[in-house]
Amino acid sequence: MILYCSAVPAELGDLPGEPVGIGLLDALLATAALVARVKPTAVVFVGTAGALPGSGVGIGDVITAQDARLGDAALALGLGYSPRHPVPLDGHPLPGLRAARVVTNVAITTDPALAARYGQDAQVEHMELYGVALACVRAGVPWAGVLGITNAVGPGAHAQWVANRAACERAARGAARAAEPAASLAGWPGPR
Repeated sequence: MILYCSAVPAELGDLPGEPVGIGLLDALLATAALVARVKPTAVVFVGTAGALPGSGVGIGDVITAQDARLGDAALALGLGYSPRHPVPLDGHPLPGLRAARVVTNVAITTDPALAARYGQDAQVEHMELYGVALACVRAGVPWAGVLGITNAVGPGAHAQWVANRAACERAARGAARAAEPAASLAGWPGPR
């Protein structure tokens, strides 16, 4: 059984599933509990995201996650170091959608220099996907992400998100349905 999830009910819409909360930690903890309770064969996260500079991804596009990576502003700007930063987690891109690398941050990036730095390693910024992916990987459950692009990452992101949110949520749900994730994810192995 495919389990759909999203950050909030509005993103999930009429897809059968459950919201996992806003932000990395809520998504990680809620997804881990949900996967343990429901025992799905795969998880498909549906939501909205921002396009990073230079990504070639535009507002209104829908992408599928190639991988999820954990962002850290101190590391990205050379202001700190990590002795063992988490590696990107491979997703299972759904057919018919552009695959993109997704960086998950604790906060939405508004600084152009930080957005440009993240854009060197990823195409899209999102707040929950790494938490969802980590919970799935730890449980041995394949995961996919489908994200509607509401904004360009940077100072104007919030206003763009407000203006484009509803249409991009609908587009992401429609793309997730059209990709037939049950068939696409059938027989895929757990973590790669």
